[in-house]
Amino acid sequence: MSAATRLDAARSRASAVFAEAGYTLVEPPIFAPAETFLERLGEQFRHQTCFFEDGTGEELCLRPEITIP
Repeated sequence: MSAATRLDAARSRASAVFAEAGYTLVEPPIFAPAETFLERLGEQFRHQTCFFEDGTGEELCLRPEITIP
């Protein structure tokens, strides 16, 4: 059994335990509007994460808790 298969099995078991206890899975978005974070953290934040534009011209960034650590 591969490591990925074992990890998936462990996630499934853990999810079942939490679901049985009444919890629901929450998957926050990976990408977020850059404006939200720039307003809070300032322009120095640009050096710590990945920014890009979507197809409509809106500036997005990877969520800070994914990139900064």
